[in-house]
Order: sequence, then structure tokens, then C-alpha cells
Amino acid sequence: MTGPGETGAEVAPRVRARPGTGRVIAVRCIRSFTQSYLNVVAPLYLLAHGVSSAGLGILFSASFVVGALLRRRAGVVADRGGATPCLIAFAVVVGLWGALFARATVMVVLLVAGAISGIGRGGAGMGGGQAGPFSPAEQAILADLVPSRARKRVFTLNATLSALFSAAGSSAAGLPEWLRGAGVPFFGSDRFLFWLTVAFAAVSLAILW
Repeated sequence: MTGPGETGAEVAPRVRARPGTGRVIAVRCIRSFTQSYLNVVAPLYLLAHGVSSAGLGILFSASFVVGALLRRRAGVVADRGGATPCLIAFAVVVGLWGALFARATVMVVLLVAGAISGIGRGGAGMGGGQAGPFSPAEQAILADLVPSRARKRVFTLNATLSALFSAAGSSAAGLPEWLRGAGVPFFGSDRFLFWLTVAFAAVSLAILW
């Protein structure tokens, strides 16, 4: 028999993710935000500096091929050497990419850097924002940090927040134009968002470290 207020069924204790889960999700959100505005402004920047439409198409194709190779390799490396170094490596690559685009003027260098870092590639096939080529490493970390009963909730939260930050990042692509109109010349320059990418990469590294 059950006493007053009892239902006769035991209430399962709330399952909590281990510390570090929020950091992985935060880095995914930063990555979604930055890749979304870069997927808009970087191709326009290259077109404005003499890259042809055909050259841009080749860049996108090379980016997807490199992304597929990196994604396959990231899964193997994550299994053998740990997933966190993969995410750290990706943050470093994105930071270097932003610095190159902010400083370099040689289009061949920028095209190669863009192909390696993933202009236009984003999170193709992943859904929920911009996952990047090291998404297998990210998902491996989350699966390790989150108990099985809580994984559906955490993975859904990760994808939802990533999609929201991706939408915000796409809107941020118009920020330089708005700042130019507001009379803020430095922050309204074409390269402002590239420097912002470097800053976000540094924040991602600090979170992951």
C-alpha cells in the first residue's frame, strides 16, 4: 500500500551531465556564429578583390573535399588520441584563417587558406548550425560527458543553440555595412569580421583549454 501523496512509482533521480559539457556546447555556438557570417562575407570579399565566379566555385568544391577528408580523419584521431585536441586544432586553424584574411592580400594564399578552413562548407549534412569538420570529435566528447539517459536532451540543446547562433551569425554579416553607415570607419571595414574571427577563436581556445 502507498501512503498519502505517494504514487507507488519511484521517481528516477535527475541525470546530470559532467562538468565540461557546457564548454563544448559554448564552443559549438561560437563556431556556428563565426562560420555563418564568414560563409557570407568571405566569398563576397574574394569576389570584390578579383576572384572570378569560377574560382569561387572551385574554392567551394575544394572546401567540401577537404572537409570530408578532415571529418574522416578527425573520427580516427579522436578515438586514438582524444577528441579535445581535435577541437583545439580546429580553433587554431580558424584563428589563423581569420588573421590571414585580415592581413594577406595575395589571393592564391587566401584561396588555399579558405579551402583548408572551409569557406562555404559550414555544417553541411549535420543540421543544427555549423558543425565544422571536427564534429565527430565534438560528438564523441559529449557522448563521454553525458550519461546515456540525458544524451537526447543534451544533443537536442546543442543543435538548437547552434542553429540559433548560426542564424545570428548570418545576420551579423551585415554589421560592417551598418557600422559604415553609422560613421564608424574602422569597425565598418571589410576586414573587421576577420579580426573578430581571430578573437572568437582565442575565446574558444580559452574555453577548451
